[in-house]
Amino acid sequence: MRAERELVPKAIEEMLRFRSPTQALGRRPLADVELHGITIPANSWVTVVYGSANRDEREFDDPDTFDIGRELRRHVAFSVGIHYCPGAPVSRAETRLLLEELLDRYRAVQRAGPSLPNANPMPGRVGKIIGWGEVPVRFIR
Repeated sequence: MRAERELVPKAIEEMLRFRSPTQALGRRPLADVELHGITIPANSWVTVVYGSANRDEREFDDPDTFDIGRELRRHVAFSVGIHYCPGAPVSRAETRLLLEELLDRYRAVQRAGPSLPNANPMPGRVGKIIGWGEVPVRFIR
């Protein structure tokens, strides 16, 4: 990415696809919906598993491989449609600025220990939002 800065936005999109911050959320369809030959009745409770959708082999070649060169057509890391996350553009911009600053400032960024996920980042909420509680790194100038 340091030599080819155009890879930074692609890397961000692949990170979002590969490890979506929102893994699952509950929804209730307002009308009967047919999906892959199955009818989901109106007002039934369904769980949309975004993490699984972003690993769907019908949409992504070799979906369990992290590939910043991947030509992503779309992913659902921030949901889709009327439920699309309003903070998505800000998250992308902040991540791009952070990565570019790290690439400019440091020769290398290395792991300095195991990453630990948040135990329960959204208590009391329906759904599964993931995040990291601790990500130890070492910066090399």
